[in-house]
Amino acid sequence: ISATKGQIDIEPATLGTYNISVDGDIDVLANLTLEDGTALTKYAAATAPGWAQISDKERVLKWAAHATPVGVAFGVSLPADLDGGADVLVKVAVAMTGATDTPVLEMEAYFDKGDTDCAGADPEITGGATLTWYTMTIDKANVPDGPAHLTVVMKPKDGELGTDDLHLYAARVQFTRKNAA
Repeated sequence: ISATKGQIDIEPATLGTYNISVDGDIDVLANLTLEDGTALTKYAAATAPGWAQISDKERVLKWAAHATPVGVAFGVSLPADLDGGADVLVKVAVAMTGATDTPVLEMEAYFDKGDTDCAGADPEITGGATLTWYTMTIDKANVPDGPAHLTVVMKPKDGELGTDDLHLYAARVQFTRKNAA
């Protein structure tokens, strides 16, 4: 979406329609699929994640305790004013169903076609049952000028989700826009 400051001041509700803010923040939770592109469905089996409604009526993506959890992915188009000289952040809000497991949430990140994995350090989920935000930073050296397409793949690390389930509440991409001249 491209807009002048005046258009944003006049029509702020329009931006909400697209889940985009003027701060370079895009909600990507609804874009999640299985890593192979298969649509996510209601949680049904321990081997694959799925949508679940848990006790307080929250809708989450649920990974059940499993030795080899299946990955999910999302793709997002970043705007023409993406600043290739600034980091891009992938933020996730996660809670475990207990405090036994502290899995690493492995992430891969790819810009455009033919890129190599440029994800930064994978976050370790250490907040237990407390809903906690975790961040993976894509270093500015790997961020192209916009427009660009970003694909992110994520999953709990194999062998680290043995007791507790992992619930993904939110996923966002935050980026810096170039200064308007």
